[in-house]
Order: sequence, then C-alpha cells, then structure tokens
Amino acid sequence: MRALVLAGLAVAGCGGDGAALRLAPIGTGPCGRPTDARALLVTPLGDFAAERRSIELGRAVALAELPADTRAFAVEVIGASGEVAAVGRTAPLELDDFADGDTIGVAMAPPDGVCPAGALTAARDRLQVARVGDGVLVVGGAATASAERYDPATETTAEVPLPAAFTGAIGVVGASLIGLPDGRAVLIGGTRPGYTIYTPGQGFGPATLITETRAHHVGLALDAERVLLAGGCGVVDAVGACEGDNVRRDTRIVTLATGVITAGPPLAIARRDGVGAIERAPDGRRYALLVGGTDDRDQPVTAGERLDLDGGPPLALPGVGAALAALDSGGHLAAFAPAGAAPAAVAAVIVPDGAAPRPTAPPLARTAPVVVTQDDGAVLALGGGTPLRYRPSQHDWQRLADLDAAIGGAPAALRWDDGSILVFGGRGPDGQPTAAVWRFRPRLLGPLAGAITVVPADSGSDPPLAPLDPAAVDRTGGWRLGGAAPSWAIVGGPTAGLARLDATVTVPPAGLAILTGFVDPAERDELVVVPGQPLVWNQHRGGQVTTVCRGPVAPPAGPTTITVELTASSARAALGGAAVLSCPLDERPRGRLGIAARGEPIAIGSIAIAR
Repeated sequence: MRALVLAGLAVAGCGGDGAALRLAPIGTGPCGRPTDARALLVTPLGDFAAERRSIELGRAVALAELPADTRAFAVEVIGASGEVAAVGRTAPLELDDFADGDTIGVAMAPPDGVCPAGALTAARDRLQVARVGDGVLVVGGAATASAERYDPATETTAEVPLPAAFTGAIGVVGASLIGLPDGRAVLIGGTRPGYTIYTPGQGFGPATLITETRAHHVGLALDAERVLLAGGCGVVDAVGACEGDNVRRDTRIVTLATGVITAGPPLAIARRDGVGAIERAPDGRRYALLVGGTDDRDQPVTAGERLDLDGGPPLALPGVGAALAALDSGGHLAAFAPAGAAPAAVAAVIVPDGAAPRPTAPPLARTAPVVVTQDDGAVLALGGGTPLRYRPSQHDWQRLADLDAAIGGAPAALRWDDGSILVFGGRGPDGQPTAAVWRFRPRLLGPLAGAITVVPADSGSDPPLAPLDPAAVDRTGGWRLGGAAPSWAIVGGPTAGLARLDATVTVPPAGLAILTGFVDPAERDELVVVPGQPLVWNQHRGGQVTTVCRGPVAPPAGPTTITVELTASSARAALGGAAVLSCPLDERPRGRLGIAARGEPIAIGSIAIAR
C-alpha cells in the first residue's frame, strides 16, 4: 500500500501504511505556480476508472492506497475564481520502481500556455533533436559544431562530445540526425562522408567512413539498422552550404552495422533541406514522404513526394507545406513555408491512399514554425507568430491566445511522454539564435485518460477525432463519415488497455466497423457490423487480415448504440444493449479506438470511451 504526498505545490502531508511518494513540480521558476491558487485536483491514471481527488490548499493530505496499477498522475491547480490556472501530468511510471520518500516530478504550465524550462548550453538556430532513451539529443545550430543531451525529467542538459570528423565550424552543417526505433540515434552526412551512432549512456561512437558525400538531405529510419538518405547535394562550399545548383536526385540506403550503401527508391523532385516521414498504407506497404526544402535555384519546393520503398515510381504531392506532422489517423499534415522563405499560408493533409493532398482552410502565414501532434490528435504550430492549432475533426485551424513567450522561427520540438511539447532554440525576439527551451502544455487528454465523450458535430468542444481523409467527412447538419474503404476516424487521447466504447451511430446498409488497438493503418482490430451478415472480429497485422471469431447476424440498418468492452483477455460487443459477441484474444495491441465506414456514410452522434 502506498500514499501520495503532495509537495512543492503548497500542499504537504503524509499518511498510509506503506511507502510515501512525493509529487513535486519540475523546475524552480514561478511559471505554472499561480499565487492565487486555492485547491488542487489530483487524478491517478491507469486501466481503471479515474477518480479526481480535490485537495484544499493549506491542509496536510495524503492519498492512501493508490491503485496498484497506477501509471501516471494528472494535476490541476484551481485559481481564486475557480478557473484551472495550471495543469500537468507525469510521464508514465511504475509504482514499484519508487522507494519510500522518492519524488515524482510533474511539469506544470497554464492550459495551452508555455513555461520556460532549463536552457541549452549554447544558442542554437535550425538545430535538430531526436529522442534517445529517456532524454533528448540536441545537435547543431550553434556557431561551432556541438551536441548536448537534455533531460526533460530535470530540465537540465549536459554537453556530448562529437567525434573529430564532426567537429569544427561546419562539422555538423548539412548532416541529418535520425532517431532509431531502439532508442539510439545516428548523425550522418554533411560536409564529410560518414556517420556516428549515439547510444544512451555511452555517447557517440567513432565515425564510420562511407563512400559518398551527401549533405542537406532528408534522413529517415527504416528500422534500427538501416536509414534512407534522400536528395540533398553532393558538393558543399566553405561554409557547408550546397555549392551553386548542385543537387542529388537519388536516394541511398545505409546499413549502419557495416556502412554498406545500396540504391534506394527513385526520386523525381530536386530538394535540399527538406523533411520527411515514413507512411504506412493499409496493405502494410511503406512509403517515404518528402516535403519542403528548396530546389537547385534556392526556391521553396511547394510539392511533396511519396517514394515507394518497394521500388515503384515516385508520386508528386502538389500544394503541401514544409513542416510535417503525423496524424492519429495515419495521414500527415504538411504546412507553412521553409526556413529562409517568405511566410506562406499553405497547409494540406496527405492521405495514404494515393489521393491528392486535401487542402485545409488557410492558416495564418508562417515561416519555419514547428508542428507537433498533441496527445489528443490536434497539431500545434509554434514559432514565428501567434500559436495555431489544426483540428482534424473540423479540418480547420484554431488561433490560440498569444503566449507569454517570444518563440521565433526555426526552433525544434517534440512531444514528451508527459504530453507536454518541448520547444528548443530557434530565434529570439531580436532575431538572433537562442538557447531557450519552452514547455507547452495542451489539455490533459492522453493515452491513460479515464473517460471522454466525443460529439463530432460540436465544433465548440474541440472534439478529438481524426478522419483518415478529411474529404470523406460531411459536416452539413451533423458529422457523417463516408468514403470508400478504408475510411475511418480515430479518437485522440486514450489508448485501449481495459476500456469500453459506446458509439451512437446510424448503421448504413453497407455496415461499419468499430476499431480498437489502432497503431497504424496496417495494425488494428475491428468489430465489423454489416446488416444481415454475421458479426466478425478481425485482426489486421501488416496488411494480413485474420478473423478471430464470429457472432450472430447483425440487425437491419438504422440508428443504434454499439458497445465494445475490452478486458485483459477478451473483447465483448453489444448492439442496442443486447450482448452479441464475446471473443477470446490472446494478443491485442495497445492502440487508439475509432470507427470506420465501409462504402456508405455513417452518421456519428457520439463516441464515449471509459475505463
């Protein structure tokens, strides 16, 4: 049995028969600690019904007997007028990892606001970041080549020595920093032909020489041992920039264990300093998306490109921006202008089915902001002006309140395990590189959220629902999801461990599917409901579909409530309150939940998820 002792938030206390844990804010500044606070709300999170506990300030309070499977804590500070003045959430944790008296840190900030975090060791502009284990590797952007490891749990940083081949004034100019799925990272290319691998706890290893020079390219991890290098240039000048109109119109795959280079998929568009992402299609095939950057005349590239990693021809993606963010649905948002270009108000969603990109309503024009997907599926755009947020359910942009921070263009950012958005460097108010680090705090709707009800037609509630194809949604007089299969909408926030979903829908004659365990378009489970046909539970793994179990014939088309309950070893379903299916499941991915159309529009009234 354990007790949670709140400290550092104007509350202290102890109690309980077991170990006491302290919950305290990360950092020492006043931000996120309102002086007029009158109460705290603390919510243990896990695969159980979340119970928010109100704690009056000035009292000694202990939260005894925490649920054994508590995986995180959400904290809300209530201000004098009853408003939520600051919020925070811990990173995922295991209670058994803590001893009596240990402290659990939580980063607090105003809702949809930022707080300064511990600064970097050097001012950095156009830097690169990658997750490495439980920290963030920061490389480049300074006057001299350098790197450091940032610890979000303490908001402290430490310098990381670079191999000699990557030192000097231009040692990392034009190189790409690529995070690997095993927690390592590789720094590859640039002014010298080689790479070095960073291993958590060990630092960078010796540089490995390769047989060709490539700088200002897109670098993507194919797996833990292979990376794709696309575009860029092969000749650089004295300051590390691509020389003249030099450009590479090819791709290469580098095997990191050996340094062996092989030809990659064909490339059609000249691109230097672009960005990219790996896209997975419903059939399991993988593609590389490339956007942004400049061409051989230093003009912004306004078309993206989809590369078939199995060797098919590339596909141009017109009308997309230069900053790229993955959406919960499996699509990608590409928006705004690249660094050095005039501000642009371009934004579009790239759908993984070969369709043309889907333009959004024009956002405010920006140059080189960062775009980061929040835990709730919305996409935050920070840097160079008023913060913006893309709302997938409405396929529009929301203008947020101005921040108490001047975050300029060309920072780097990523979402951390506690749901906060870490923003590194870029340019300050004076237009010069900055060492500042900021922490943006979206709403507390994450993987362990206890309950949520999504009403898609209620745009004022910012419903966290991401359709695969925005063009498949009809918002006239409601919210209807159509489109030929595959067409789905994924609920942002909670992932399915032990959970229950209740969907109020109108089932069309073609039927629908309730999705669980959605990891990506090729990995998900589904309950298929087609009027007049037997109910089935399918599992999609890498493009292969397996039917796990079958149920009775589904009732006629029309309005109903569909319930899916996920237990530790089974999935149960009910239609209109009547139990219809129970499937034993030996293996089930922890992923998001959603709903899919099968060729005819579905009218979705609400989707409720609870533990």
